[in-house]
Amino acid sequence: MVLLKRMALVINAAIIERIFYPVFPPDHNATEVAAWLEYRIETGISACNSELPHR
Repeated sequence: MVLLKRMALVINAAIIERIFYPVFPPDHNATEVAAWLEYRIETGISACNSELPHR
């Protein structure tokens, strides 16, 4: 069995669009998620686009 300690999910219309794992350090994850969301808004990337940038 694999247990995950921390992860952040971006879910849109019941579809997981992005998984941030591992969340380390935890105090920087919110900034990373916000930057990813802002990038998507600025570039107009629609939901479920397979060309999303991954880190």
